[in-house]
Amino acid sequence: MAREFLACRLDGQRNIRDSWVFNLITQITKGEFRLSCDAIVLVKGMLANGQHRLTAVAESGIACDFILMRTDDEDLYRLIDCGCKRTAADVLGGENSRDVASVTSKILEMKKGILTTMGRKFSDGKSLDYIITREELLSFAESNYKLITEAIQFVQPLRQSMNLLPTSIAASVYFVGRQKDKTKTDEFFVALFDGKATEESSATDLRNRIIKTKMSKVKIPSSYLCGLTIKALRSFINGTRPGVLKMVEGEEFPKFE
Repeated sequence: MAREFLACRLDGQRNIRDSWVFNLITQITKGEFRLSCDAIVLVKGMLANGQHRLTAVAESGIACDFILMRTDDEDLYRLIDCGCKRTAADVLGGENSRDVASVTSKILEMKKGILTTMGRKFSDGKSLDYIITREELLSFAESNYKLITEAIQFVQPLRQSMNLLPTSIAASVYFVGRQKDKTKTDEFFVALFDGKATEESSATDLRNRIIKTKMSKVKIPSSYLCGLTIKALRSFINGTRPGVLKMVEGEEFPKFE
């Protein structure tokens, strides 16, 4: 039936976005796709809304439930997709919902090995490994909400002294690091941001590296900065120093063992 609807599409629709179709297929195959109030709309028997979802169903071969709306009102088509899409932050709600969503996304990118020294890995249309679905993000955020908000609340006051790292990187690395050694992770971030450490360490190495980069106005990928932070924290926890704090292209992205 999905292919039948797709064969009778109303003119003037957007081009199919393959990346979004693959994201939907990922949700469907993982069993995360849910019935929503966003109906499949037929205007005088022609498909006016739902082409991406129906394409995902057709390509996955897995049946899904939808609300179907039929109408003869041709003016309705002009109003479709004109609303404001609800983001993951909107669904989570709360004072820090935007930060919680961005920090959760970064944590999942680290855990799934999606980050590289120069950016992040993207799906080739065949593998599901590099996709973070909305349901996956929301589920992780809700299951770890207390720890994620604690991480945000810990790093945000430190960032007021000097904005060395965005909240998404600082809080996500803190979240992962505290599972390894909370005391050392606390000490590392305090030393990194306040600059009052009397002894040199990987925290002061990272601080100096970031300040030097900011002064030179050279832009580096956020994933590279995230990798340096993980490297420095890992060394701090182990009581070592990495020497020259850097990553080279093609180097395996650092992680906590």
